[in-house]
Amino acid sequence: MQARYSIATVAHAELEPPNCITELDADHALIIAPLQNPRGALDVVQRLTGLRPSQIEIRLPRSGGGMGRTLDNDHVAEAVMLAKTVKRPVKLIWTRSDAFANDVYRPFAVHDLEAGLDRKNHIIGWRQRIASTSRLAGRGEPRERWWLSEAHPDDPPAGLIQNFQLDWFALDSNLPRGNWRAGSHGVNAFATQVFLDEIAVATRQDPLQLRLNLLGEPRQLPYRGHGGPVLDTGRLAWVLKLAADAIGWTKKRNDGHGLGLAFHFTYGGYVAHALEVSMEGDKLVMHRCVIAADLGRVINPLGARASLVGATMDGLSTALGLKITVKNGRVAQQGFKDYPLAMMAQLPRDVQVILVPSNQTPTGAYEMGLPGAAPALANAVFAATTVRVRELPILPELMRLL
Repeated sequence: MQARYSIATVAHAELEPPNCITELDADHALIIAPLQNPRGALDVVQRLTGLRPSQIEIRLPRSGGGMGRTLDNDHVAEAVMLAKTVKRPVKLIWTRSDAFANDVYRPFAVHDLEAGLDRKNHIIGWRQRIASTSRLAGRGEPRERWWLSEAHPDDPPAGLIQNFQLDWFALDSNLPRGNWRAGSHGVNAFATQVFLDEIAVATRQDPLQLRLNLLGEPRQLPYRGHGGPVLDTGRLAWVLKLAADAIGWTKKRNDGHGLGLAFHFTYGGYVAHALEVSMEGDKLVMHRCVIAADLGRVINPLGARASLVGATMDGLSTALGLKITVKNGRVAQQGFKDYPLAMMAQLPRDVQVILVPSNQTPTGAYEMGLPGAAPALANAVFAATTVRVRELPILPELMRLL
């Protein structure tokens, strides 16, 4: 079996655009800004002013979302340079069009996947080739290390299939790239999880059972990336079962609704998504969403639930219709009018979060809820319409194929 998946470039579209208050004199620098990397901001200020770290004060107010955008400190550098020039305190706030035109965008990517099956329809070979624009390009990393931000060699189904090959190819682009929520997990999961569904449909297997068969008996696999050093297949299978059971996976349906599943291991968290959707004319309706998560010991259940729901809604909104395009050498999108985040009515009316009780080491919840959202949506769309969408964003391609 073979399939190709394409993932568009997207912006951060953070609620609060980049901003910074700066006050400088010969002996002191004060920075007040929403930052995800204050140590990086300190280095920027030190390089631009020559001040010692002890002479630099950074204050962090509550921020209106960063999603990876404020890991970069270009707005801090701009504010410092302006303050040096005018020799007065500066309050810098980017306009919305500034933020869209000068973002560090999520890389675009193309995934070519091939799978070989034996006579019993067991997957015995898997080859995945990824071509993308590394977000490490232009950041001082040698080219031979650019793959590290885009490909995760121990992500499932690695370790689950006897013959496995993962290749990455660098695409060049003048668009600046940066970290976007969940990193490359947010796009790689789309390709692998939709492809698993395609295999299940083609071989007349239940998509849930195919995944469970692939995970096999509970065991710990080596995992070299962030979230390691091991990946527990039993914990991944358990959240998948919980999500499927809560969405009513085994119930026969005759209402035109479709169900979709996806799972992913992200930064140490095991999360599965299940979605129920239907088409009402040319309108895609998301009825229900279930998020089952094993995040280790949960210290703050309300915070974990809110983070998982927020990441999932972000993933669904982005998957529906968001895309950055370039026209005449400039980013075409200048605001939310031409970069339409999903309206509340477009998102699931019923969202259920299942947190697995655990005594394992806690992880986060901020990013774990995003990777499985888009593939679960695409798989549910196929179940409801028999239309297979292999591109992000989903909605324009779905309307073209219907």
